Amino acid sequence: MRELKPSGIRMNRLSFGLVVVCGVALVGCAQKGGDLAPVSKGSRDGGGAVGSSENSPNEPTQSEAEKTAAARAEAALKKMEPRDEEMTIDRDDEKWAEAKPAPVAVKRTVGAEMDDAFEQLPPAYVIVSIECVDRGDQLRFNPKIKINSPVKFRIEYALPETGGSLNTLTSDGQKRVQFEGEKWTELPKMGVKSVSSKMNRAQIENFAKRMPVDGFRYWSYGDRIWSAFIAGLNDPANGFEVETTQMNANPVGDERPFIRVLAKSTTGSNMELELVVDTKRYVPVTFRTNFKYADGQERKMLWKGDWAFGSLHEDKEFKNPKPLK
Repeated sequence: MRELKPSGIRMNRLSFGLVVVCGVALVGCAQKGGDLAPVSKGSRDGGGAVGSSENSPNEPTQSEAEKTAAARAEAALKKMEPRDEEMTIDRDDEKWAEAKPAPVAVKRTVGAEMDDAFEQLPPAYVIVSIECVDRGDQLRFNPKIKINSPVKFRIEYALPETGGSLNTLTSDGQKRVQFEGEKWTELPKMGVKSVSSKMNRAQIENFAKRMPVDGFRYWSYGDRIWSAFIAGLNDPANGFEVETTQMNANPVGDERPFIRVLAKSTTGSNMELELVVDTKRYVPVTFRTNFKYADGQERKMLWKGDWAFGSLHEDKEFKNPKPLK
């Protein structure tokens, strides 16, 4: 990629600087192909081997060099742990102190603006940061998104449900494929929509958990997913209290409004959502969700996207994975 123009808030709490790259090639973020590795006091990988704070009776005595290497590995893995303060939704975040209530029209149309933007999106490159804690298990990934057009794209994502797997939506211009949790699925042709114009409560909760992939359903199914999501949030029948504010900022380029949508459930399961949109391109730059299960355990997730627009990606970037035999 050349001549890319970045778009996204890059300052303070909303900083989108590149963080530690973590994917299936690195150990300590999550166990590949299985359950996430819970982080305990004695072990960073849940197995008692890497980063243990003290030796077990069966372990050989470590040399000073081995101890130094272990300490460095421990420090590196600690940096890769999701940060609770980053994932927690702060309704009174001082960085938004200057924000004003958005006009009613903005509250109603921000989802449609995002869908319109996706349908007209120029070639894009997105560096994504995903941090999640689900029932104590931790996940941190830095996938990438490369888009040339509605029929040539590679969208990488991670979910707690698929452990350490790096999942993808891809299209080589001929066939559209989803590869999630090592399961290969051919997607329908473009324009076969599968979501109505307004989500119900169950759909909102599912979207909140799967936003790293469902936020891009325009490419996988042709859905106007953000219109449906915003319409569902603002429907009183779904039981959410919604606050939409906007604030001008110029972190990169010209000053323009950033829109923040905060939603908290008033009935049913305990859930809070936060969406931040950069109106220069009407793309999501932050999505947080805090969800409490019936047993009191929590799921917190933070998705951040650093967008760039400009040159086309080479066709070799869009090869579809082959089905597993």
